[in-house]
Amino acid sequence: MGTGLALLLLGAGTWWAADRKLSNDEAVELPKKVCNGRISAKSLTPLVPTKGKKLSESAFKFDEPQDHGYCLLEAGGESASITYTEAPSNDLPRKWIQKHGRPATLGDQYGYVSEAGEVFIYLQCTTKSQAVEERLKSGVVISASASTVDGDDLKGSNEQLRNLAEFVAQAARDLHGWYGCDGPTLADGPVTIDWSK
Repeated sequence: MGTGLALLLLGAGTWWAADRKLSNDEAVELPKKVCNGRISAKSLTPLVPTKGKKLSESAFKFDEPQDHGYCLLEAGGESASITYTEAPSNDLPRKWIQKHGRPATLGDQYGYVSEAGEVFIYLQCTTKSQAVEERLKSGVVISASASTVDGDDLKGSNEQLRNLAEFVAQAARDLHGWYGCDGPTLADGPVTIDWSK
C-alpha cells in the first residue's frame, strides 16, 4: 500500500471516528410537533435520550386521515412509533377490547397493553360533519410503542411504561380531532393501566 493511500485511509478513519463521537455528543433537539405536525413532541421527550443522533421521522398517511397511518420517530439510538387504524365498529365492547392484554383506559375510552409493551386505545367518534360521517362510524384505534419498553416492563408500573402511556394519550388527543371526531371529549393525563388483573 502506498504511503499516500495509507495516509488517506487513516485520515478518513479519523474523520469517521470524530464525526461519530460528535453525533453521539450532540443534544437531541425535538420540534414542537412531530408526525407531519400532528402530535405534540413534548411527551416524546422522556422516550429518547438527551444526546445522540438527531431526530429522524418517517410518516405514512399523516397528511390526510385515512383508514390507517404510521409514524416512526428515531433519535439518540432509541425509537417510538404511533399508529392510527380505523376500527371495525364504533361500539366495540370494553371486554372484547381488553381481553387482548392488560386493561388500560383514557377516561371513558378503553384499550390494553400488549405482551410486547405496545399500548392500544380505542376511541369512539362522533361528528357533525356529513363529509366524514360514514368513515367515522367505525371509530379509531391509536397505538404506540417505544424501544425503551418491552415485555419485561409489564410486571408492574415503571417509569418508561408511564412515559409511553403519556405519549399515546397525547397522540390520542391530538389525532382525535384531526381524524374528524367532534367528540367525545378525551380525558387529560396519561393512559391508566390496571395492574390488578
